[in-house]
Amino acid sequence: MDRPYSIVLADDHVRFRREMRKIMEEIPDIKVTGEAGNRHELFALLEESPPEMVILDLSMPDLRAWEGTQLIKLQYPDIKVLIMTMDQEKEYLCHGLAVGAAGVLPKQYVAGQISRAI
Repeated sequence: MDRPYSIVLADDHVRFRREMRKIMEEIPDIKVTGEAGNRHELFALLEESPPEMVILDLSMPDLRAWEGTQLIKLQYPDIKVLIMTMDQEKEYLCHGLAVGAAGVLPKQYVAGQISRAI
């Protein structure tokens, strides 16, 4: 790989984003290029410098993952979306994939599975 695989983290919880960044800094050839806590910040980052992937929280106050995934895929079809959720319900996985997400990962599995999910 010539350059690192770029990722934007979108979650309204700063602490979770901080922990995600720490975990991802340990993964070779991955670079977190931005963080967003809301819809406006996310789409400003995407417009400025589209990453290869957005890791998107299932439920931010002003953006639900289903809507966010559809908007991202419509405007930036090459960006992959990985939805993060606190719930492990099968319906979240099915619905996330149906709206165009590359995957859905429960947050409790991030530390052990994020590299594989990416």
